Formats: sequence, C-alpha cells, structure tokens
Amino acid sequence: MISDNVVNYIPQRPPMVLVSRLLSSDELKTTAELDITENNIFVDGGVLSEPGIVEHIAQCAALRAGFQAQQEQKPVSLGYIGAVNDLSIAAFPSINSTITTTITQTAAAMGAVVISAAVLNGNMHVASCIMKIFIKESPKENSKQDNFN
Repeated sequence: MISDNVVNYIPQRPPMVLVSRLLSSDELKTTAELDITENNIFVDGGVLSEPGIVEHIAQCAALRAGFQAQQEQKPVSLGYIGAVNDLSIAAFPSINSTITTTITQTAAAMGAVVISAAVLNGNMHVASCIMKIFIKESPKENSKQDNFN
C-alpha cells in the first residue's frame, strides 16, 4: 500500500472524497480502493449510486495524476471529465464493502488523457468505462508577470 492520505494527491475534500487508499501506481496503471460507508453522499438505498461510481473512477484518475506529479516534484494539474464512454455497471456495491479500481492510461495527447477503468468488489465485476480527461496545466512555479514598477 502506498498511501492512506489520499487528500494529498486529489483536489476534492470531504465529503466529496471517493477514494480511501492508493494501492499501487506505475507508468500505466494505478490501483486504488474505496471503503463504502453509510455517510457517503453518493450512497442511496444502502448502495453506491451510478454517479458515485463514475465520480470514484474520476477521482482514481486524479489520484493517479496527483501521485505521479508529486513523485516528479511537479505541481498537480486539475483535470476535467470530457467524456465517459462504454460505461457498464454490473452491480451497485453496498455499504460496508470495499471496491478496488484499476485505472490504465491508454492515450495522452494535447492536454487530454484517456483511461480505461475496471471496478471490482472482491472478485465481482462492478463497473468499467473509458474516460477522457482534459488537463488544465498548472502555472509554472517560476512564471511571473512582468513587473514594471
């Protein structure tokens, strides 16, 4: 396990945090978990709702980007969901369960990243999708406007 303190890597703050742990991350893949609790704002009727699953996937991608940026000692950039394609939800995980999500980067070009996501609850397939994320570049650390004083 890499980190339980995921808020160091993502822009979201409670109660909007939908990742609990970063398990692993390399050049192409990142794996993270979410403990589903009854106080999660995306829980409806005792299960994590569809918007909650999609937001969890997006936050796993943000976690990946934030962790990589910190490893490279670069500022973390913000990302915005551009498209969600081929979303398949096979099950809605219940409270007191933990889902494990693997994000695989499949492409990156011109300020956009494409990831595929697979979400599991134990050995059971929960969801999958392809997500396009547009990256807003962080301001460079040393860039300053001209000062004409």
